Amino acid sequence: MPARNFPPARRSAPPARGWAAGPVATAILIASTACIPSFPPCDCGKADEGGFDLEDFPDFEVLDRSEPCDEASEVCPDGDDSMCGYPAGPYGFMEGDTFENLVLFDCEGNQVQMAQYIPQPCTENEAFGVVFAVGAGWCAPCQEEAIEWAADVVDEYPEIQFLQALDEDASNGPMNPGFCAGWSEANASDKFPILYTEEPTSLQIGIGGQPLQPIPYTLIFNANGEIVQRKTGGKLELSVLEEQLDTLLSDPYGN
Repeated sequence: MPARNFPPARRSAPPARGWAAGPVATAILIASTACIPSFPPCDCGKADEGGFDLEDFPDFEVLDRSEPCDEASEVCPDGDDSMCGYPAGPYGFMEGDTFENLVLFDCEGNQVQMAQYIPQPCTENEAFGVVFAVGAGWCAPCQEEAIEWAADVVDEYPEIQFLQALDEDASNGPMNPGFCAGWSEANASDKFPILYTEEPTSLQIGIGGQPLQPIPYTLIFNANGEIVQRKTGGKLELSVLEEQLDTLLSDPYGN
């Protein structure tokens, strides 16, 4: 799947307390499909493609799980490398879609991708599902959501990976590592990853569509990347979130 950019758009929003932003200009990347390991890598290769040179890593591409690799690797000597990498599509952001392998930034300014946060038999990631929220630095409900997750659900659901992704700082400007780190400490108590894109409103448009709706948007996807819950237009109520997570844990692979 070729990389694509979400188009930027601007609109007014209420100011909120935040940390200074710096100049940045990079759009979200969507990883493409190939027999390239996930992040962290599963060192696998197909007979018709050769192998994978770890010196080239990170490449931020994905392995289509529907096409098995030719042999087990040193990383997974007793495993099946056909299960490493990102699940096959079709990709999208609606219920029933496979959540796209977004490439974002963490609060240290490093590129990360969704493949890091879903279960990988070749890695130590034992998450059974992911809660992914889209927010912004000016958004009071997004701040409340981060605080609520940190206080009430993250410790109660260690099998679930919580992620909050921001696409604007407190003044509607582009995100940067400093703002991200400040938000993480103040609101999430550094209990779960805060991610960001440098292109303002690109997540809001790419995931929620236009016209823009109130944020946060919250999507829950299972161990195969399948979106099982989508909430746009405001914060997902805690009771609904917990009910969805209990259901997800009872059937993490959607069988």
